[in-house]
Amino acid sequence: MKLGHLLGGTEKFLNNNSRTYTMNQIAESSSLNKFTFGVTGATGPTGARGDYMSFSVGMEAKFEVNKLISVLTSFKAAHVEDYAKAVEVYNTDLTARLKEVNKEVNKQLANLAKGEKFKPFNANVSLVEPMNCEKEYDKLINLFSSMKDDEIKLEFDDANAILNDTWGAVVQAKTTNSYYNGR
Repeated sequence: MKLGHLLGGTEKFLNNNSRTYTMNQIAESSSLNKFTFGVTGATGPTGARGDYMSFSVGMEAKFEVNKLISVLTSFKAAHVEDYAKAVEVYNTDLTARLKEVNKEVNKQLANLAKGEKFKPFNANVSLVEPMNCEKEYDKLINLFSSMKDDEIKLEFDDANAILNDTWGAVVQAKTTNSYYNGR
């Protein structure tokens, strides 16, 4: 559920109840005083796709716990698959680097055995390790699974992060793992 959209280049915004606010009303209202701006490629109020300015005003909405669990479970499965692919490429890259270093070490050892002078070389084998956030997904899924209520109130920012898989370490894991999965 999008909280607001910039309408046709005007300063009017819609909330989730289709009530229109101007920027001045938002700035003056004590109940609407927390807001942040961001551009999204979302569906606008008319149903058209495109870039709309949206904002969060610190409001909450109810969400079905089972749907949140389902979304998180789906994101977790995709993450586990991406992580496994990233580890495979990481191990291949690391093995190749270690073989290069081993080859150079053996060359240096052979040269020293012949009485030649040691020639410094670069033995950098460091790679950024893929990140596994499976435990973080499990913690959040377990938290929601242990709830007695069927619905939960979440602030829009928190719901947005959960529903778009952009929360906590997950963002860093996606960035790190995509380096390996993009090849």
